[in-house]
Order: sequence, then C-alpha cells, then structure tokens
Amino acid sequence: MKLLCLLLFTMFADPIYAQLSGAVTDEETGESLGNVPVIIVHEQNQKRCLVYSDSLGIFHSELDKEGMYSVSVSALGYHPIKFDKLFISSNHIKYLEIALTQKQYLINEVVVAPSAWGVDRSGGISTYEINPHLMNLTVGSSYDILRSATLIPGVSNTADASNDLNIRGNSPFGINWYIEGAPVVSPNHFTDNNSSGGVFSIFDSWGVNKTQLFMSAFPVQYGNAISGILDTELRTGNFRKFQGNVNFSTVSAGAVLETPIKKDKSSLIGGFRYTFPDFIHKTFPAYSEKLGTVPDILDGFFKFHSVINPNFKISLWAIGGKSNAAFRYSGESNETLSLQRSGNSISSGLSLNYNKNAISFKTNVYTSHRNSYEYIARKHSIDSDAGWTGINSKLSVRNTNSKILFGADFKRQYYSQYREIISLNKDSIHTDFANDFSSFLSYTYYFDNNFMFQVGVRYLYNGLVEKHRLEPRIELRKQLASPGTISLAFSEHSINNPVQYLYSYERGIDNKGDEIVTRNKVLIPLLKSRHFILGWDKKYKNKLKLGSELFYQHLYDASNVILSKGYTHNPYSYGGIILGVSSTPPTTSSIGRNYGIELSLDAPISSKNMYFYLAGTLFNSEYKHGDGEWTPTLFNSSFSLTSAFRKEFILSNRTKLAAGLNYIAQGGRRYTPIDEELTEQYKKMVYDEDRINACKQPYYARLDASLSLNTSTKNLSHSFTVEVQNALNRENILERYEYYSTDPVVINQVMRILVYKYVLFF
Repeated sequence: MKLLCLLLFTMFADPIYAQLSGAVTDEETGESLGNVPVIIVHEQNQKRCLVYSDSLGIFHSELDKEGMYSVSVSALGYHPIKFDKLFISSNHIKYLEIALTQKQYLINEVVVAPSAWGVDRSGGISTYEINPHLMNLTVGSSYDILRSATLIPGVSNTADASNDLNIRGNSPFGINWYIEGAPVVSPNHFTDNNSSGGVFSIFDSWGVNKTQLFMSAFPVQYGNAISGILDTELRTGNFRKFQGNVNFSTVSAGAVLETPIKKDKSSLIGGFRYTFPDFIHKTFPAYSEKLGTVPDILDGFFKFHSVINPNFKISLWAIGGKSNAAFRYSGESNETLSLQRSGNSISSGLSLNYNKNAISFKTNVYTSHRNSYEYIARKHSIDSDAGWTGINSKLSVRNTNSKILFGADFKRQYYSQYREIISLNKDSIHTDFANDFSSFLSYTYYFDNNFMFQVGVRYLYNGLVEKHRLEPRIELRKQLASPGTISLAFSEHSINNPVQYLYSYERGIDNKGDEIVTRNKVLIPLLKSRHFILGWDKKYKNKLKLGSELFYQHLYDASNVILSKGYTHNPYSYGGIILGVSSTPPTTSSIGRNYGIELSLDAPISSKNMYFYLAGTLFNSEYKHGDGEWTPTLFNSSFSLTSAFRKEFILSNRTKLAAGLNYIAQGGRRYTPIDEELTEQYKKMVYDEDRINACKQPYYARLDASLSLNTSTKNLSHSFTVEVQNALNRENILERYEYYSTDPVVINQVMRILVYKYVLFF
C-alpha cells in the first residue's frame, strides 16, 4: 500500500531538479576517497558544475535540468576517469560508483563509457569484468549473469537452456564461485553432473553490482578450481533516496527496492524474481522433455551496508532460491513415468572492512548450502545435500612501490547422499564431514608506473581427500610506449575429483543373509593444473582497444573417465553413483591439455553513439591415458566467436531508441559413435571405445536482435524492449542419440523466439 501511494504521489508531484549522487573509492582497497573533485558538464549548453566528495567518499549535486552529461573525476596519485553521455532525468537520483586506480599500480587507465556489450577486460591476466547494468541492454542476457558470461570470448554454455560455462575447452565443473569474496557451493538451484541449474542461476542481474570472471592463472586468493573463478559483488542500496524498479518479461518478473536506513551512513537493498515455467517448457520442449532441467524458480537477495566511520564498514547479505521441475515420460511400452526434481540453494555472509592509510583488512563469516531431491513415479529416490560454514580474512599492506597481501580461509563442509536404486535403505545413505584450510601470501613490486612483478604462493589442505599442497603463482607486466602492455603469468591450481569417484561400492551378504552394500573411500590425488599465459593489450586515444592472449593449460593426476566425459571437478556433484554394483574409482594416470589463442577488438564510436565488439578464440582440448594417443575431450569444440553491435538514437532529452545485434558461433559438441558390428552382435548399444569423442556435431550459431525504447516522465522512467533470439531460426543440435535397430535421433535447441521486456524505474 505504501508503494502504491508513493507511485501515485510521484506521478502527480511537481518536477524536481535532476540529481546526481555517488561514491568515490580506491579500486584496489575499497577505501573511501574524500575531497575528490567531481566535474559535471551538461553536454548541450556546456554548463559546468563542481562538487567534492566528503569524508565518506560520497558526493551529491542538484542540476538545473535533465539531459546528457559528462562526469570527470581525478585525484592526486590516481588515473583520471570519465563518464560520457550519461542521461540524468528528474524522476530519480542517478547514482555512480566510481573506483579510481592508483597510478603506481600497472593497470591500464579506466575509461567508462556506455557500452552495448557490458563486458570489459579489467587489466589482469585472463580477467573480464561483467557490468550487469550495461549487460541488461544486451540481447540474450535474460537479466542473468551466467547467461551474460557466454558473451565473453572463449566462454560458451552446453545448451540454449543451460547456464553451464565451458571455458576454453574446460568442463563447467572446474569453476569455483564466490559472492562478496566468500566461496559458495553452487550458483544454481540444483547441481548434478547433467546440469548446473537450467535456464537461470540465482544471480538476478538487477541485484548485482559487478562480476569478475578469471579464466586462467587465477589470483593467489582464489583456489579449488582449474577452469575458472567467478566472483560476484552485490549492489549497495542508495544512501540518500528510496528508489527501485519493477521488471516484467515473457519469461520472468521481479522487483528491486533500495532505501537509506540512515542517510549517507547505511542502506538496504533487496529483490526477488519469479520465472514462468509454462512458457519456458513451450519454448524449449525438446530440452525440457529430455533432460528435465527447466525449473519453476523463485529466488531473491538482500544486502545491508553500513559505514560505521570513514575507516570501518560492515555488510550483511543473503542470496538464494527454490526451484521445482516435474515431467512425464512415455516409455517404449507406452508406460507413463513421472519425474519430479526440486532444489534449494542459500548463501549468506557478514563482511567487515577496515581501511586506513596503507593498511586494509577484510574478513567474511559465511555459510552456503544446497540440496536437491528427485521423485520417480512419486517415489523418493534421491537426496543430495552439501554445504559449508567458514571464515576467511585478508590483509593488505602497501607503500609507494610495493604491496604485501596475506590471507587465510577455513571452512567446515558436509555432503550427504541417499539413493534408493535397490532396496537397501540403510546402506544407501551416507554423510561425511571434512575440514578445508588454505592460506596465501603474495608480494608485488612496482619498479615504476609501467613495470610490475608479482610472486605468490597458496597453501591448502583438502579435507575431502586428506591432501596438502603448495601452489606457486607468478605474474610479470610491462607497459611499453608504443607496442602496448605485455603480460606473462604462470600458476598452479588443483581441485578434488567429484565425490562419486572417491568411493567404491561392493555388494555382499550380512550375517542374516540379507543383501548389503559396503562403501569404501579411496583417497585419490587432487586433479592438478598448470597455467601458462602470454598476453598483450593496446588502448588507443580514440578508445579503440585491441587484445590477445596465448594460453596453455597442462592437467595431470587426472582420470581418463573424468577428462573424456567432462564430468570434472565439482566436489558436490553426485550424478553417476550406482549403489549395489561393484565399482572401482577410475585410474589417475591421465594427463590433459588445453591451449590456444584469443583475439579481441573493442571499438566504441562514441561520436556516433555506435559500439562494436568482436572477439574470437581458437583452442584445442584433449587428454591422453597412459601411453595412448591424444583424444579430444567432450568440450573440444575448437573455436568460439562473439560479436556485438549497438546503435543509439537520441530522440529527445527524455527519449532514446537503441538497436542491438549479437552474433555467436561455436564449434560443435563432441560425441562417441557406436560400434555397429558389436551393437549388431550383442543386440544392444555398444560404443566404439577406440573413437571416443571422435565425431562432432555441426557448428553452433545464433543471431539475436533487439530494439529498446527508453523514456522518462516527470518522475518515472520506462524501458520497453522487443528481443528476437535465434533470429535466423538456425536448427542448432542439442543432442544426438543412436539406438539399436532405429535411426539416430537428433534433438534441436530453441527455435526463433520473441521475448518482450518492460522495466519501470522509480
């Protein structure tokens, strides 16, 4: 009722001045920067306004009129930053979070401009930053961070209706996820070896401030991953005014509200999202019927942030959701089999930040849990639960030429499984607990503004497999006058194998003559990886950016089963355990390698309100078992291509029209053909073990297009978008199945679909 009254009031209230607020911080430490000049210029009449940030880094300005503005910020010891063509309306406060980069740090000058792509190289080795506010303008993102990440070069998903991330030929399960610097079990509602959660993750982009994706040679503070690290920071609510948005589309609906608790001192932001499963099932019929991974989703988040004093800040956050999916299958005998899957995921944390002079300290107390359940023919068949509770801290000490970073993380984790494949209820349940501990230390030296050297080491104890390990990491970066910035990095990483490969199961008879299953834990080694990176970046005065990267990844102490099937690395995945059948964990004598080259071109043509991005990756992903030959992995699709184009038309001070195109192409998925002779002999499917992953599906390609109209009234803003996904209606293959005595069955991915979106800002 209060919200309705507020909307009615704002619709009939007198117009107010255009307003701009924000906060200025140190990008490296998060420390607030006071007394920093902020220059605001109206681009039409060139009227200039100057304000300064206060002791908390906060600035605020009331402007004479709404319209297009440019904002410039510069401070002693920092690279200047500029925002061009910002439309500031009178219906709500425009809020900017400005992070300045220290000059002694060798990070390229940051220039922020409206972008059609919303993804930018953040200056580090194999590192990209996703801006969700800009990504919401991008075709095909569906307001979801993981789906947005597939627009990064070298990153693809397994299907149109999946948010799995394959990075440069790696499995999706080699990724570790963080929120606000705290590790989380899974970013999805349920996780198994077939899916990471279907169409959407728990990350509604309206609640995300930024996301960093590390694709190789991860920083020393991250571990337990070999494919990638994705660290997401939730938004901080407005410190000065109540505001929010309500969004609707043909696939989901949601809202975000933010309000100050104490002006300029504390704020609260929260939101929720609900998907429309009926529409999704009709849109992705083949995928949902085959894999059953299109869920009915309700998820949400909140974050409380408080500035206790200029040096001390505290945050409390939570994010999670609930999902359910139910399907019916018709067997060969026309028997109907029902399957229901449900899952829950929740993570939360308390963060304390202290920054003063050259010292910064941050600690997180966190907890993360997920579970999933399956019912076959209304019979409870599978439970899987996993989670942990822990604490981590990091301390940074710096001076003019160097920086020391030290930290540690401890967590108590559990994982349990119930699977009633045979009627052995007691022995079909197992629960285990383990403790993980890690610490890291790195030293960075800046010879001058253009030359940086960093060396570090990470120690870990993995309680799941009871293994210790030291992982060295080195990075060297040199900025040359004409050629650009050259980067070189080497690092070691490791991860425990999936839970199902840590146990063997044997069927036996107890003293009473009843059949039992015994479970034996096998402490196989950690799966290990070495990363070698050579990078080059060049930024030109016209904001054109070129970049390239040569990468080589060597995997060892690996299983041929894991590498060939791609079922790698998520320690809390349970798909594949078959109780009651004798099994032996796979051997660990295999090695793997992923190598290739990545090229990117970012060309914003600001004077014409046009933006263009083009990036491509060529790679090879393969493994070798013992003295055998190199064999392609499941995700060896060989190449990926991403391009984006956007054109904006300024119709008036209150109205803007934008057109966008995205084109994505990827090599086809691998599959193993059948052995026709043995299949005929045994009258059942037999795959050709000498040709594992030898065949490829046709390449994947999709063209998406969108048209958006953004307009504002006295106190409200509206955004209307029409989006066409797979505009060329290409029949991309999802799966190819071969059956004995029948022709191969091919299931395609989504056809051409229309998505309508509306967002109301107030």
